[in-house]
Amino acid sequence: MQPVSQMEGYRKKWGTCEAQPLTPREKEILRLVALGKGNQEIGECLGISLRTVKVHLGNIFEKLGVNRRMEAVAILSSDDSCLAALAS
Repeated sequence: MQPVSQMEGYRKKWGTCEAQPLTPREKEILRLVALGKGNQEIGECLGISLRTVKVHLGNIFEKLGVNRRMEAVAILSSDDSCLAALAS
C-alpha cells in the first residue's frame, strides 16, 4: 500500500465520488472487497464468473485511479460521502 502522502493525489482526483460514479455492481463488488472477500468468493456471492469480477475490479481501479484493491478501499473509507454512496 502506498504512503498516505501519495494517497492524497488519488483523493484529489476522486474528489467527491461524483467524478466517475461507480455502477451499482461495482459498488457491490467494492463492498465485498472491503469485507476481505477474494475474487473467487465475490464471484460465488454474486453468481458471476471470476473473469467478470476481474473486469469490474479493473473498471473500479481505473475510476478511482488506483492499482490495488486495498487502495480503493482506503480511498473510499477516508471519504464519508463515498461510504454513504456504497451503503445505498
